[in-house]
Amino acid sequence: MALGGIRLDPRKLACVLLASSMIVPATAALEPALAEDPDDGGEPALFQVGASSRDITPETAQFLGGSWVGRETAEVDAPLKVRAMAVGNGDTGVLFAEVDSQGIFAGYQQGPYGTVAMREAVAERTGVPAENVVVASSHTHAAPTLMGIWGPTDTDYLRHVFDQTVDALVDAWQTREAAHLHVSETDSSDLIGTHLQSSNRMPGWPADGDLSVIRAVSPQGHDVATFLNFGVHPDIVTGMKMSPDWLGEARAFLDERLDTTTVAAVGTLGRQETALDSYYDDSYQQIDRYGRLIASRALRTMDEAQPVTTDTLDGAMQYVSFPLTNGALAALLAEEATGVEEPTRSTIGYHGIDRAVTPPYMIGDNLGTWTGVLRIGDQLVFSQPGEAFPEVTHAFRDNLQDCSSDFVLGMAQDQLGYYWPAWETPFAAPIGDFAIFNVNPALGDIVARHALLAAEEVGCSTTPYAVSSTPSNTYTLTDDYPFAVKDLAFPEVTTPGEPVLFEALYSDRNGEYENFTWSLGDGTAAYEDRFSHIYDDPGTYGAQVAARSAENETATWTVDVQVLPAPAVAIDATSVDERTVQLEASLTGGSGTILQATWALGDGSAAAGSTVTHTYDQQGTYTVTVDVTDTSGLTASAERTVTVG
Repeated sequence: MALGGIRLDPRKLACVLLASSMIVPATAALEPALAEDPDDGGEPALFQVGASSRDITPETAQFLGGSWVGRETAEVDAPLKVRAMAVGNGDTGVLFAEVDSQGIFAGYQQGPYGTVAMREAVAERTGVPAENVVVASSHTHAAPTLMGIWGPTDTDYLRHVFDQTVDALVDAWQTREAAHLHVSETDSSDLIGTHLQSSNRMPGWPADGDLSVIRAVSPQGHDVATFLNFGVHPDIVTGMKMSPDWLGEARAFLDERLDTTTVAAVGTLGRQETALDSYYDDSYQQIDRYGRLIASRALRTMDEAQPVTTDTLDGAMQYVSFPLTNGALAALLAEEATGVEEPTRSTIGYHGIDRAVTPPYMIGDNLGTWTGVLRIGDQLVFSQPGEAFPEVTHAFRDNLQDCSSDFVLGMAQDQLGYYWPAWETPFAAPIGDFAIFNVNPALGDIVARHALLAAEEVGCSTTPYAVSSTPSNTYTLTDDYPFAVKDLAFPEVTTPGEPVLFEALYSDRNGEYENFTWSLGDGTAAYEDRFSHIYDDPGTYGAQVAARSAENETATWTVDVQVLPAPAVAIDATSVDERTVQLEASLTGGSGTILQATWALGDGSAAAGSTVTHTYDQQGTYTVTVDVTDTSGLTASAERTVTVG
């Protein structure tokens, strides 16, 4: 039996139900700063990589998904996009897309517009198996709903998103060029509000803090594509303007500094809320600062990136089926299917749900969906159909033996709400809307177990599924949360004389925060919850905030700010022959190391790399410019004239 390009054995399905073209520039260049090969001595594998972007900003008013019902608007803060990336090896490959949407279903009652139909269409046009294609949503809470729930879905817009997503994936595949892949990651758990009490948080419970990057760089030195992956909710803005939230600014930041197309995608999402909150009234500016902060950290990992040395590419998807145990969600599904308003509408206050109610998406009272993996070298990209809790991600990673999985595509292939391992239900269910949007308390176990089966299909060894059932704490049962504070600095890396914005971030315990005292590491102090400060001299400064409650409880948090000398770049030109010149960019200040240099050579040609060699067609004098990004994310530019002939 074939379904969505995925081979299904009817006997296995029954058991499940019972069980529950290479582009070479004329200009030669040296590759930008990258880490040395790993200890095994393997050479970087050569892939064909492409990336694409399509605009999906609607032209008519839409109901926005997430947060609350009835947000109908045509206002736009920033354009909505589909970003896609393709990695090929000969005739096969893997493709994935991130769509600026609160969520996309595997199938729809309105027609063949879900992720299964998208993947089948991509497979037909590219020849890549549908099981090697993943479509995920960004989960921004400021994009038109494609799910119902918060208002009716516009079928014309749904169809438009379908077309643009398929086209973006096909474009990425058709515009591939030769590239090496480099993987890096850093723990950024501090950017997640893990220990602050607020809606949909469980203070003291672990987070998945992996901020992971795949950087594709051509043999000639220019960046081809970047994949940024970080699991934190894009729900900073919940107002009346459409926005991709923090992902829009993160990808714009990397696009500009690397002269590339960036796919920024959310990872593990369940209870992974930002540390930011609504007590500041400039959320549309906050998303820009937060997006730049995440992207800047991604850049700072890249000089330690390790090359992918094996050229394996594969994908596997597992079909899973399980009972829909949430009666309210079942009623909203039925309401959309029958057109008859259910009594539960007045109880939970939501619109009908657009997800398909026919096989394979629903069989009787059982929902059907997909989870699985993409394999790139020895890295697995874990596809999660909804908002998995970190315990699901950790269970998957902990049971892998000879492959790694630094990458997670949350909200991928389907949107089934929050889920966790069954043992965690007593702790999660009382919090926020976790129980409202949970389709089955055992879904976390089901997804992790079947993702491990998919890992085995692509050649990765696993151990039998197991997950720790030890709760991190019982705060969610007692509501006795510890007093806590956190601070962020925007930016974390700067130069002397430039302002740094500090924000104290705290939980919503009934306004108990009495005062804040800051020690900024340079002998100065401050006493507000939000302010700007200028450092005069280079150095690393630990900025600590101390908070005190009305009950005289105290808490502290420290963030490091690195102040570097202002970067400056110079261009050295050496004549190679009558019309050929070698150009070299050298950097002083900043981190001292060039991550990427992009050149405009004065004759309409462009190049990338710290050193480039270019042959001009005609003699003359040309103005050459170079834009440099260093390994700290700081930038500098220079220009000079060169004369040839």
